[in-house]
Amino acid sequence: MAADTLVVIFGQYYEVGAPPGVSGSIVPAMATIGSGRLLVFTMGRILEGTWSRANNETWFTFTVGGAELVVPPGIPWIHIIPHDRPVTWS
Repeated sequence: MAADTLVVIFGQYYEVGAPPGVSGSIVPAMATIGSGRLLVFTMGRILEGTWSRANNETWFTFTVGGAELVVPPGIPWIHIIPHDRPVTWS
């Protein structure tokens, strides 16, 4: 895998089961409506900020240092992880 920018979105983990009367397994899911922590690894830098999104029909907004962040051109990789999961880097 190669990417120019890694965007890490922290969301609330939950599990989803099949609707009543339908057989199926419980699967993991992540809540991405509202706002949360954000890390962006790009051009040798790590930017910390927040993400927000009003509903499933709108794009994410990324904010770093009070200003909206536009993901730099290139190949991005977006990764959503549970909000309580630690992330380390060196």
